[in-house]
Amino acid sequence: MTQAVKYGIYTGLITFLWFIIAYFSGIHNSPSTKYVELMSFLFLISGILFSMQQTKLKEKGGFITYKEVVRAGVITTFLAALILATGLYFYYRFINTELINYTLSEAKQYWKNQQQTSAFISANLERLKALSTPDKQAYSSFMSALILGMFFSLISAFFIKNTD
Repeated sequence: MTQAVKYGIYTGLITFLWFIIAYFSGIHNSPSTKYVELMSFLFLISGILFSMQQTKLKEKGGFITYKEVVRAGVITTFLAALILATGLYFYYRFINTELINYTLSEAKQYWKNQQQTSAFISANLERLKALSTPDKQAYSSFMSALILGMFFSLISAFFIKNTD
């Protein structure tokens, strides 16, 4: 198993476990929710960096090209995003089933505070509800992690590759 695959699996599992820990500790439905998501992205970035460094040191003997570093980052990103999205589907579907209702009530309260009309609130709540199913949330998480991870891989590879 390559370092990229190993770190992709580890990163996906650790990030998913972070969501479970956040749920059972009670910070998932509080103003601290944004920090739960921020930490998940930090786990992803850390996993990509470790993967790239370990690929360079353990598989390539200390010398690695830009293309090889990016490849390691993309493999790690894809596997981590896939594992995370799969886990989050089950998380939204069976563990934190009230998250969607919490999000809808927060949005409704926000729009009321902004003095929006009832028609505006109703129409937008229906749209938000349609986008907040467990499968769409998991897909959104997969795409977000994939885009962020690929972008980060492309940039960080410049600093990890060898120039000689």
